Amino acid sequence: MKERELPEGWEWKRLGDLVDFFYGYPFDSSKFNDESRGCPVIRIRDLIKHSTKTFYDGVFDRSYLIDKGDILIGMDGEFNIVRWEGSKALLNQRNCKLTINSDKILDGYLFRVLVKILKNIEDATPFVTVKHLSAKQLNSIYLPLPPLLVQRQIVAVLEQVDAVKRHRQSADALTRALLQSVFYDIFGDPVRNEKGWDIARFDEICDEITVGIVVKPASYYVDSGVPAFRSLNIRPDSLNLNSLVYISSSDNDTILAKSKIRTGDVLVVRTGYPGTACVVPSEFDGANCIDLIILRPKKDIINCDYLSRFLNSEYGKAQALAGNTGLAQQHLNIGAIRQVKIPLPPLALQQQFARIVEQVEALREKQRASGKVIEGLFEGLMQRAFGGC
Repeated sequence: MKERELPEGWEWKRLGDLVDFFYGYPFDSSKFNDESRGCPVIRIRDLIKHSTKTFYDGVFDRSYLIDKGDILIGMDGEFNIVRWEGSKALLNQRNCKLTINSDKILDGYLFRVLVKILKNIEDATPFVTVKHLSAKQLNSIYLPLPPLLVQRQIVAVLEQVDAVKRHRQSADALTRALLQSVFYDIFGDPVRNEKGWDIARFDEICDEITVGIVVKPASYYVDSGVPAFRSLNIRPDSLNLNSLVYISSSDNDTILAKSKIRTGDVLVVRTGYPGTACVVPSEFDGANCIDLIILRPKKDIINCDYLSRFLNSEYGKAQALAGNTGLAQQHLNIGAIRQVKIPLPPLALQQQFARIVEQVEALREKQRASGKVIEGLFEGLMQRAFGGC
């Protein structure tokens, strides 16, 4: 949609006049496997990872193969747009590849301006269980097109800021790796349990194991109110506060009270990246959640930080996923998670680990503040370049 007058020399162009769209194919999911048999398949959930663990063991048309560097858009959920960094793979349905067919636009500029436009479209899409981007919407997008020289200047500046963001993210990754290393140093490998800790089931170390809102959650959404976390908000040992949805305080205290969360609860993803867990911080005491498993640990025997880190370990995830149903759509079974077994070190040792987590989290908070400054700079530059998108 064209929204404002452009600088001299710029023009509005319809996306469909600048690129060719190539949509993924609905490959037969019964021929999917995770044993590296056949050709890798890019599904929507694989876009931001730039890798896939799904393989297609069947006959396929080679025109659906994607190469490194191709621009891909996921058309369900979050409207992710990426330059594919992974290996050659098949493009599954609800993904779209864009190929420039005009000499008026640079690849780098196209990618940058579409990041901005798709975010605006996603934000403006009404609350539904899963958001969809249609082919018609994609084709009819209008974007501001400056002369090629200006495009090059815009891309050059944004790439410099992007490089700073990547350095910040690398530092954050090192901090996360530090805690993982400390976990194994204090408690040992949970697979071998070489320190001989007692073993307990989750249903023995939790006062409650339940699930968040599952029946028509979107019917409760309001513009502002009590945050309700979804699977896309859960990251390993942290919350992602982007794309939050809200429910009313009255619903939260009445018909949805069963799924209210408390400080120290551990939230576990059921679908998408099942087994991913994080602790509820004090500022979200009394919030709610949607289709997440809620673990309420017994505070006299298990520390929430230890429990979350265990679940995010490869061993913890492997146990939780042992009850998965179906390869095409991984889904964590609440009955299976009740049976997960966890080494149970002395509570004092768990609390020592929690204090280290607190110290590292304080460092990460400083890193996040630095990241917000960088992100603000980046967004400011994006707004100046693409403010009318």
